[in-house]
Amino acid sequence: MNKLSADFQEKFNEYEQVFLASHNYSLYTRRAYLIDITQLLDFLASKGLTTLQSISLRDLDAWLAELDRKSLAGTTRRRKASSVKSFFDFLERSDFVSKNIAKRLIMPEIETKRRRRLSKEEYQRLEAVVANKPKKAAIIQIFLQTGIRLSELVNLDLRDVVRFPKVISPKPEDAGILSIRSGKRKKDRIVPLNEKACSALKIWLQERPKDIKTEAIITSKFRNSKNNGRITPGGIQKIVRKCFMEAKIYGASVHTLRHTCASWYLKNGAKLTSIRDMLGHSNIATTSIYLTEDEEQMIQDSQQYSL
Repeated sequence: MNKLSADFQEKFNEYEQVFLASHNYSLYTRRAYLIDITQLLDFLASKGLTTLQSISLRDLDAWLAELDRKSLAGTTRRRKASSVKSFFDFLERSDFVSKNIAKRLIMPEIETKRRRRLSKEEYQRLEAVVANKPKKAAIIQIFLQTGIRLSELVNLDLRDVVRFPKVISPKPEDAGILSIRSGKRKKDRIVPLNEKACSALKIWLQERPKDIKTEAIITSKFRNSKNNGRITPGGIQKIVRKCFMEAKIYGASVHTLRHTCASWYLKNGAKLTSIRDMLGHSNIATTSIYLTEDEEQMIQDSQQYSL
């Protein structure tokens, strides 16, 4: 970070150590907010603005415009704007400023994009690719069958498998159960493990290294002192990307597996409220996006019900 005035630097440190911690944000959210604000302060310092009194609303707008020129997505720019609003709200509440210029900052619009999900043929190819690879199969099947988030899979420990059937079967009473601790917005929830997920997880746990310190379900081959063998989000993303490449699946990401899970369950009759609870959505309106019919169904309907 470029050099700030002493009082400005002190307030930045207080924001990091007191404000973010007192609001009980997740470590991921805290890290994202600090990165966003640091980038803003670097931008302002490059313009010779190192004191709070020298910053205007126009300067904040100029920073958002710079992010747009760098082709950052609307969702990313909106999150960064939220970080800045949070920081200036803290400054106002701590009486460091008398006027919060960020209150008038206009939030960038979010682009409406078609949510990528795998077709039946694609996820069958993906399953075939990982069929004899226990670790990859566990990752892919947990994502596909439960729809949990990337950060949630990374944080799963062995103790989070609160129920695991002795006999893997399609019977509801034989379903496994995962406990998702401190998901998004630090909400705990229970997620069922169906037959496919249980089978893949059972095989991986038999192969999982026994001489590893971490309690993480998904481990890394790199056992440095920082994570003791727990895989990182980047590590899982790398594995999933390789699986997509082998299965000849393009334009997909880890989050695509979450969309695929939700869309598939809904298409096959699952209740919207059940999907909401499984995915950990706060508002059922968020889950309702999966109510839109897929392209295949639209094509069939247009042929069948044409005028």
